[in-house]
Amino acid sequence: MRKAVMVSLLSFSAAAHTSDISTYIVNGSDANVGDFPSFASLFYEDDRQYSTRSFCGATIINDYYVLTAAHCVAADSSQLPHITVAASLQNENNYAPLTYPRVIEYYIPNGFENERDILWPDDIAILKLDRSIGSGDLYSSLNFSKNRGFTVADRFVAVGHGKNDYLEVPAANSPNLQEVELTYIDNATCIAALGTNISDKQICFDGVDDGADKGSICSGDSGGPVYYQENGTGPRIQVGVASFGFERCGDITKAVTSVFTDVYDYKSWIDNVITGNVSPTYYIQVQNGQRVLVDPSSPTAISPTSSDSSGGNVSVISLLGLLFISLMRHCRRVHMSCSSNYLRSQN
Repeated sequence: MRKAVMVSLLSFSAAAHTSDISTYIVNGSDANVGDFPSFASLFYEDDRQYSTRSFCGATIINDYYVLTAAHCVAADSSQLPHITVAASLQNENNYAPLTYPRVIEYYIPNGFENERDILWPDDIAILKLDRSIGSGDLYSSLNFSKNRGFTVADRFVAVGHGKNDYLEVPAANSPNLQEVELTYIDNATCIAALGTNISDKQICFDGVDDGADKGSICSGDSGGPVYYQENGTGPRIQVGVASFGFERCGDITKAVTSVFTDVYDYKSWIDNVITGNVSPTYYIQVQNGQRVLVDPSSPTAISPTSSDSSGGNVSVISLLGLLFISLMRHCRRVHMSCSSNYLRSQN
């Protein structure tokens, strides 16, 4: 964040092209994670390698379920057996491998499409954990009571560990949690800026212009929250999940800088998932010592991605796994957020 939150960036104005849109906080400031108790981060971690930076944000629903963006977990199925969730990280340099819950089930709405041209509809997902994350029940922090009707006196703050300078090469996330104030944009204005693929299940925001950039989400912030405070005071309630924005985070020429999936519209689906009334889109099994991603709609597993200790023939999937691990090691050397590169909705 520069104060930019990670979003998928896309432009549908006459002067812009779809290549402008991507998933990425810009023009922001350091945040106190204690002010945002539901905030969490997604990491990649297998038995031999782990990412040093999160690839997406998330929020805690209760001890066993977290909320994020669907595009964070839809782009590369080979990573899904090895996703961990860390709660309340003030600084990602404090990430301690082998200590966090792993994801064992993935829930994605049937209407989600990982497509830039249609602006990622239903970009929301729920992840079930293999053990308690230890944060308690934070369901009440989700907005299930206010269906728009926001005013100029209301305060909106997005938080994340994402990239805070769109020009930064290589792309490195901010290790310290960042926050940025955003300004609510009504859907009619958002449609005028981005096109008719914007739906009433998405919430759009602009940011304060400091002369160089506007407040915005940026690469690495996808899946994270935007919180609402009525009249600028009171409890922080999560109204959205970071979905997409423009490739140039905080672009002062754009009327909209950040788009979020509207939590309010998914109450029924969220309730059904956490009460066990929805089958997972994918789940994880351990088969012959390997964590395997299973698609319940298919009779076979999608991808075994960890080699076991007994040896044997080397499969194509194993070779791809070794190639991925090599890439992860390279990314650690150059301090890149590898997982963000693999899990961006613009890919």
